[in-house]
Amino acid sequence: MKTKSPKVAELRTHLAGCRARVSDLEIEIKRLWRKIMGHTECRRSVQWFAVEMEKKLQENDHKGGWADEDDSYLIGRLQDEVVELKNSLRMFPTKDQAERTVKEAADVANFAMMIAEQYTAGIGGE
Repeated sequence: MKTKSPKVAELRTHLAGCRARVSDLEIEIKRLWRKIMGHTECRRSVQWFAVEMEKKLQENDHKGGWADEDDSYLIGRLQDEVVELKNSLRMFPTKDQAERTVKEAADVANFAMMIAEQYTAGIGGE
């Protein structure tokens, strides 16, 4: 039976270390690329919830947009939606109730998004 030379074992150890450093460098390159490009990858849960938010917005497309709404109206609606979300959380947990809670949470998030968008665009606040 042949024994492995110490040199081969040393090379394998060195190679494993190099692979780990390459992996670390790949992660850092991706992070820097996102920073340079101004892009952040969204978590799956954020992507899923963004779709839920969009569904609620589309359900209400007939009401028009929010660009002309003032911040006090939007904040009032946000507070109303928080109350609805709290009430939804008090219900017995069923599949239908879970779906309702997701919709209420999306409503809250949508009004928060509207407020943030207006402030970003320089429309909201006085």
